[in-house]
Amino acid sequence: MTSSFDFFPWFRNFAISPQTDWQRFINPQFNVTVNQGDAAIENHVLARVGSYGKQIGRMQEVLDLLIERLPEAELSPSRQRTIARYREMREGVEAAVADAKRERGDAVDGVDVGRWLDELGALRVDDPARFRRESDRLREFLERNPPDGPNDPAR
Repeated sequence: MTSSFDFFPWFRNFAISPQTDWQRFINPQFNVTVNQGDAAIENHVLARVGSYGKQIGRMQEVLDLLIERLPEAELSPSRQRTIARYREMREGVEAAVADAKRERGDAVDGVDVGRWLDELGALRVDDPARFRRESDRLREFLERNPPDGPNDPAR
C-alpha cells in the first residue's frame, strides 16, 4: 500500500549535527533552522550580542516605551485587548525572570538598578505626583539606611 502523503518535503532541510557544549550541558538548547547556511551567522550573533531572550527583552523594552505613548482611549476595543494581552505577557515574563533569579540566588545587580533609575526618570515626566511620592520613599529609605552606615555590608 502506498501513501499519497509524501513526508520527504517536510524533512528536506532537516539536518542533525550534534555538538558537545559543556556550557549548555544543564540547559540544552536546540536550534532549528530551515536555512542551514545562516546557522553560523546566527551562532555568531548569539555569541556577540546575546541570547534570543536578551534580544527579545530589548525589543520588549522598546515596545513598552512605544505603548506608553499610545492614546489608548482612542484605540478600538480590539487593539486595546491586544495591548492588554501584551502587558499580561510582559508581566508574566518579568515575574518568571525574577523568580528564576531568586531561585538561583542572584542578587540585585547594576542592570536592575539602572532599569529602576530609567523608570524613575520616565515617571518624572509621565506622572510628576507619583514621581514625588516614590522619590520621598527612596529618600526615606536612604536616610534610614545610609550607604556608609552601621548596616552597610561593605564595612
